[in-house]
Amino acid sequence: MAEFKQLDKAWDKISERVEEWADHGLDMLPNFLVAIMVFILFIFFSRLMGRLLTKRLHLVSKNEAMNGMLVSTAKIAIMAFGLLTCLGILHLDKTVATLLAGIGIVGLAFSFAFQHTAHNLLSGIIIVSKSTINVGHMVEINGVTGVVTRIGLRATYVNNTEGQIVGIPNRLVTDENYTDYSVMAERRIDLQGHVHYDSDLELVEKVTIDAVKNLEGIKADNPIQFYFEDMSDFSVQYVIRFWIPFTNVHPEYLNAKHKAIKSIMTAYREKGIKIPYPITEIKGIQKAN
Repeated sequence: MAEFKQLDKAWDKISERVEEWADHGLDMLPNFLVAIMVFILFIFFSRLMGRLLTKRLHLVSKNEAMNGMLVSTAKIAIMAFGLLTCLGILHLDKTVATLLAGIGIVGLAFSFAFQHTAHNLLSGIIIVSKSTINVGHMVEINGVTGVVTRIGLRATYVNNTEGQIVGIPNRLVTDENYTDYSVMAERRIDLQGHVHYDSDLELVEKVTIDAVKNLEGIKADNPIQFYFEDMSDFSVQYVIRFWIPFTNVHPEYLNAKHKAIKSIMTAYREKGIKIPYPITEIKGIQKAN
């Protein structure tokens, strides 16, 4: 096949060049040293440009994800140019061009094997340019809840509520539903409970709402919602919904639920409202003497 002939041709040229290096090792030694020094310089240059770009981009854009992706792309481009420069010093630039042409043809045959990689790359560009997600946002993606620490070319990295860094492929972010809690600057808490069938439901509703309404940190501009949801075998079930100011600190969300539960339980004890639990009665059969 034509593509394999291209590779064979490139390989032959590389082999010839290696043989020349073996024959003229001392003559080529300065080229090797210069190429190594140039490559090291490009490494330092790419890091320096990365830091400079990061500072400059912060002045014109607050999108951390977009800034990070632009910096990564610039560093990769600099290193690629440095590699080509080093190959030119070693007189391998034409050989590499031939090799890349052959690989490009063969690469078409393997494109399906890397379709997820390409999908993730394009999805990453969409995330940083079109979505609301940004570094520092509290999100829920594919069952993972936490703070976005970095949006890379392949994956979005989230520091979850357990303190672990989870990498989520970018294609899952764009193809599935996600929740960005940071956009609205507030978060709703849904707290479910149940009471005994003998309870005064009007009293239950009033006492539960009052117990939550008086808590510190509850957003007063959003009305508290209370609904009886279902009648189970042992109780009447309800849900109470209230809002708190949003922060990226997940324990604050847990602390708000913690305070609400304690306040509701204290109010129920004071008003004599009972919370039932399943009771199983076992009756024995008495035998006659």
